Amino acid sequence: MKKLMMILGIASLFCLGLLSASFTPAAKADEWNEKTIVTFTEPVEVPGRVLPPGRYVFRLLDSPGNRNIAQIFNEDMTELYATVLAVSDFRPRPSDEATITLVRNGSAPRFVKEWFYPGKLHGHEFIYPEERGVELARVTRQPVRTMPSETNGHATNGHAKASTETEAAEPSDRAEAMTMEPSDEADAMATEGSLEDIDGKLAQARETTPPADSQAVDTEEGATDQLPQTASSLPLLGLLGIGAVGVGLALRFASKRAA
Repeated sequence: MKKLMMILGIASLFCLGLLSASFTPAAKADEWNEKTIVTFTEPVEVPGRVLPPGRYVFRLLDSPGNRNIAQIFNEDMTELYATVLAVSDFRPRPSDEATITLVRNGSAPRFVKEWFYPGKLHGHEFIYPEERGVELARVTRQPVRTMPSETNGHATNGHAKASTETEAAEPSDRAEAMTMEPSDEADAMATEGSLEDIDGKLAQARETTPPADSQAVDTEEGATDQLPQTASSLPLLGLLGIGAVGVGLALRFASKRAA
């Protein structure tokens, strides 16, 4: 009887090990590219384009050398809308949810300023084309990260050195922070341009501050509802089946030994 209990215990541990193996890789991949599912109920501006209302995927380019290149896809990741350069951002306290900060731009669509993955202090501040960034800073009275307009705010060719605007700014005291649900799976996708070209563009980024005579624009604070998990459970069911077979074989072996 003791041998039977020991065999059952080993079989149970085996099943638990299979369950752990089924969850761990997806979690690690999710943290690596910070994939986040976002729902916008109104048009929202990102560098280079305005996204219509809908559901999108924000994720980082799969590059170990540069963790500040964001990609924006449609929900099923069959279309890449933008490859956006960013710079590292920081917040004093982490959040349990992904956060995307939207800044109100008068009567125009709000624009994405920064994106933080849940549990992390460091996030990503989006870089806008210089001409557009200056206009956004003037209207919103918030510093906006910019680079020369010929780069269009996304991954293209060209190199320049970093520079910083010295004019002081008095940023608006509120920006809308939308909390989003991180995705539970990761997908490898092709990108435009080489990593060397992209790294060169990040050196062009600088912070553009609004002129002193800018008028403040009200912003709002809010949060979106949490979105449902979308991962398939088929791999997990397969592993449970394998575990059940293992338990059955163990019981059969134990019954023969007892006989």
